[in-house]
Amino acid sequence: MTERAGADAIVRVELLADHTDDIPTLARWYQAEWPTWFADSTNTEIEADIRNTAQRDCLPIGFVARNNGVLAGFCTVRAEPFDAYP
Repeated sequence: MTERAGADAIVRVELLADHTDDIPTLARWYQAEWPTWFADSTNTEIEADIRNTAQRDCLPIGFVARNNGVLAGFCTVRAEPFDAYP
């Protein structure tokens, strides 16, 4: 876990593996942010892709950020880029 304190905030970065209950929210965020990219994907498929990053010791590995305990972001570290973004 990484923690950074701001004037009024504490941001924590933690493993998605410890917060798999966030996956449905993250899937909704993905659909809202990139509707064209995910137009042909079901919510279940998006959740499965995100769940594949809920690792502890291998790639791809997902991280969630929390601002004062509230889910604020997500990122994935991968060994290979997406085909669309070489």
